Amino acid sequence: MAASLLAIDGRTDPIIDLIKKQLELGKGDLIVNVNTATPKELETIPCIGEALAREIIKARSYEKVEDLQDVKGIGDYTFKCMRPFVTVEGKTQRR
Repeated sequence: MAASLLAIDGRTDPIIDLIKKQLELGKGDLIVNVNTATPKELETIPCIGEALAREIIKARSYEKVEDLQDVKGIGDYTFKCMRPFVTVEGKTQRR
């Protein structure tokens, strides 16, 4: 019975797809605490992929957001791109 609610002729229900899309984290959906964030949370930051997420984690602990500029791979462009989406205090939270 549950399978019939999720798929009809191999297609997923549009309502289920909408709910899943709303629950998935996308680029820019979070304000991320770079001192405590998981790799997946870091990857929601615009301009940050898997490799930079690892570098950010390796270089922890950050006293101020500007300290991210010392991370290997984060130059001026990347820092400006990510700046509105990061913090060094509090919890990671939805925008």
